[in-house]
Amino acid sequence: MQLGFLGMAQTLAAQWLCDANVYDDDFETPAISFGLDWLVLALLANTSVFVFIERVWPHDPDQKTLRAAWRLDLV
Repeated sequence: MQLGFLGMAQTLAAQWLCDANVYDDDFETPAISFGLDWLVLALLANTSVFVFIERVWPHDPDQKTLRAAWRLDLV
């Protein structure tokens, strides 16, 4: 709890000491950007790796890979 207050105090001090305004200069959009598409690709890659591991070496052999409440796991 004390470290949380320390972190909040340091954040407020940094905002107070520095200029908190963000200036929007004209800039060219990059040719390659890491956005939502990379998030989706990473999710699919992680899913395929961990589903494979769970099928090869199951933690609980009696449980299916995708159990009945798998939609709850996505939340």
